Amino acid sequence: FVVLADTEGNRFCVIDTTHDG
Repeated sequence: FVVLADTEGNRFCVIDTTHDG
């Protein structure tokens, strides 16, 4: 899976239809 920094830049989210980036 791919993990990118959230818009807040504080937490990380997995790109899997949960967040767009």
